Formats: sequence, C-alpha cells, structure tokens
Amino acid sequence: RALPVAEYGIYSVILSFLLFFNTLHQAFVIYPLSVRVVSAPATEHTRLLQTAMLLSALGAVVLAPLLGTALLSMNRFTLLPVVFLALLTWQIQEAFRRDFLARNRATMAILLDVARYLGPLALVLSVGASITITGIFLCIAAMSAIAITPLQPGLWRGSVVGLTGMRRELIHHWRMAGPVLGANLLFSLATQWFLWVLV
Repeated sequence: RALPVAEYGIYSVILSFLLFFNTLHQAFVIYPLSVRVVSAPATEHTRLLQTAMLLSALGAVVLAPLLGTALLSMNRFTLLPVVFLALLTWQIQEAFRRDFLARNRATMAILLDVARYLGPLALVLSVGASITITGIFLCIAAMSAIAITPLQPGLWRGSVVGLTGMRRELIHHWRMAGPVLGANLLFSLATQWFLWVLV
C-alpha cells in the first residue's frame, strides 16, 4: 500500500489477472499433478513433475498475449516482461510445492512458501515508499526463482518427457481439469469481477 493510489489500482488489476491465470493453472496443471503423484509409483514422480513444469511454461506462453492486451489497455505494456516472469516463476514454484505436499514432504513445501511469500514481503518493506509496480513483480519473480533454482538440476538429469508423451499428458490433463476449472472460474469471477470492470 506504499504505492500511490492510481499505481495501487493498476497493481491490483494486474494481480487479479495473475490470480485468474493461476486459477487456470490450478485446474489444468496442479490438480492433475496432485492427484496423480499420490497414486503413482516413485519412479513416475520425476516424469509427472517434469510434465507439470513444461505445461506451466506452455500455459504461461499461451496466456502472454492476453496479459499483454490487458497491460496495453492500461498503458503499461512495458511491464509485460517482468509480469510474465513473475507469473511463470510463481506457477513453477507452485508445481514444486504441490509435488512436495502430495509426497508428504510438508517441510519442503513450507520452505518454498516462506521464500515465495515472506521473501517478497521483506524486500518490499525494506524498500518502503520508493517501491514501484515493476519492483513488486521483480520481487515475486526473484524470490520464486531463488526458491526453485536449487531443485532444478536433479529434475532434468534423467530422461525428459518427449513430444508424444506431452500430447498424451495434455489430453489427460484436459479431461481432469474440466470440473475443477468450472468451480474455480465461478469462484474467481464471483470474487474479482469488480477489478475486471476497472480495466
């Protein structure tokens, strides 16, 4: 809330878009990952997490034009790179977090949450009144990236999901996502419609 009123309004609208995109991500990526990791043998965990990360990146790229259009409508198109980076790193961090929870590794999930949520808070508070919208989303992106960077090397050591495998995964995720997507969209639109009207 250290931002000027107009800047805070723009930040709120951008954040509402990210939360909406996270609702889609929750349905298409996180829910299938959570359900499948619990029942899958340990040998499948790496492949499922790889799939979730690749689908997260693909989803962020698909949503980038919509994000750019929203920013353009507010005359803030120059924010696209940093907001996109915040979205991508946030969603990948969430994939790791849900994987840890599904495998009953709550301590690791909590550590990710501390880095992702308390890290940006500490950075923003330390900057104080000189914070900008760009700075806020850079904090989100930086702390999410810092949280997931140590987890990356082991994930990609073995075989990587191929194109054929990804096609099957897309179909599987789409089938699982329908009911969750419907419920999430109803909740999202019911709680954030007033912010969308501001755009």
